[in-house]
Amino acid sequence: MAILKFILFIVLFYYLAKSLVRIFFPILLKNFDSKINDSFQNKSKEGEVKIKYTKKNQKIDKNIGEYTDFEEVKDE
Repeated sequence: MAILKFILFIVLFYYLAKSLVRIFFPILLKNFDSKINDSFQNKSKEGEVKIKYTKKNQKIDKNIGEYTDFEEVKDE
């Protein structure tokens, strides 16, 4: 009898979770979509130009290694 109650509980839990997901998932998806659209619209306005500068005087470590010139070797 305990196994039957357990199986019934699992089945009821499955259908309850399925129905709750069908109700709340579209609402959550709509909220997420509106937040994403708002963030994209706020980032760039029409006609606005943004210039990003990079550092030109970055130091290059000369002790990384030395250059090796490779030659192709033909197998005959």
